Amino acid sequence: MARRCRQVPVAARSAVLCLRFKRVLQQQGYTAGKQLSEQLSQRGGSQSATLEPDQIGHVVHRVAGLPLINATCLPRSLTLYTLLRRAGYEPVLRIGAQPREQARQQQTQMAHAWVEVEGTAVAERVEPFVTFRSDRAETP
Repeated sequence: MARRCRQVPVAARSAVLCLRFKRVLQQQGYTAGKQLSEQLSQRGGSQSATLEPDQIGHVVHRVAGLPLINATCLPRSLTLYTLLRRAGYEPVLRIGAQPREQARQQQTQMAHAWVEVEGTAVAERVEPFVTFRSDRAETP
C-alpha cells in the first residue's frame, strides 16, 4: 500500500508531462522537447526518489497508455527521462531505428525511443537495442 501511495504523485506528474511533451513535440519538434526536458530536469528533487527506475518507468508507461494521454514512445521517454533525473538517477535517452535491410523486408521504417539507466532499458517489454540500432545516446 505504501508503494502505491508513492506512485500517485509520479502518475500525476507523468500525465502532465506526457501531455506537455506531446504538445511541444507536435508544435515545435524534437529540439524543443529536448530543451524542455533539460529545463524540467534541473528543478529540485522529487518524491519519486524513493522508487526504483523500473517502478517509475512502469507508472509512466501505464499513464502514457491511457486513452486521454495516448503518448507514443518519444513523449513517454522524455517524461521518464525527466522524472528519473529529478529523482537523482542518471538516465540516458536513446533513439534508434531499424536497420535498412530489416525495414525493407517489412516494407516499413520504424524508430523507437527509450530510456536506459546503467545500460539497462527501463520498463521496456523487450530490449529495444535488439530491434533498433542506436549509434549514440541523446542527453537532453
